[in-house]
Amino acid sequence: MPNAPALTLQKLLWRTLLKTRGVLVTYKATGFVIAELKVVFTRPGEDQVDMSDNFSLVSKQWDVLIDPATLVNPTGTPIEPELGHVITKLDGTVYRVQSGDGSRN
Repeated sequence: MPNAPALTLQKLLWRTLLKTRGVLVTYKATGFVIAELKVVFTRPGEDQVDMSDNFSLVSKQWDVLIDPATLVNPTGTPIEPELGHVITKLDGTVYRVQSGDGSRN
């Protein structure tokens, strides 16, 4: 199997990433909640629009890396992140799932 070493390296890197940067979140999908899901947040993209002299609107986008084996419904069936799903950090920060641009899932 020529791909086995690459897959082993990917798993090792993923485990290291989870240990060093993993964050517990609550993942709310349609009809169920995963109470403790460990994910990795990447660096945000940020857009700022100056609305007036008094305030500006800032929008931040994060990529959230999730092990597909952990993103399952109560029957154990894997699910795909969809619009309307919500990720909440333990500090109460809420993220709404959006589709990525054409180059990303």
